Amino acid sequence: AQKPDFYGYVPDGLHARNICFSSLIAISSAMLAIKSLGLVLLSAVSMHFVIYFFATDLGVFLFVKVILGDFIYWTPLEGIISIQMSLFARVGEKVVNDFTSIAELRQPENIGGAQWALGQITSFATLFISLH
Repeated sequence: AQKPDFYGYVPDGLHARNICFSSLIAISSAMLAIKSLGLVLLSAVSMHFVIYFFATDLGVFLFVKVILGDFIYWTPLEGIISIQMSLFARVGEKVVNDFTSIAELRQPENIGGAQWALGQITSFATLFISLH
């Protein structure tokens, strides 16, 4: 199903489209720098903190996906292969989103809006917490 209201945020005009794409690239670059710097500073304190942070973040994400009945990915597979593929896809998109903040991943079939926003908040929080 097409979602013109979701994908319609990129304007048609050449100048406006360039501004939109440049803004998306700037946001992704800034989020990559923030998340990377936060994890480097956190690992300087203790590598255990980084492991706990990733385990908790991914665990909460996967738990919410299972509770909402949205864990199984869209691939037409069955049985244990479907669960393995879904786990691989969900963890992959979560890690990519956490480091790059791709706006398209905020749709409900992928990360979801609330989880996407929570990822942004935890990325900023990681940087500020690791500074103290």
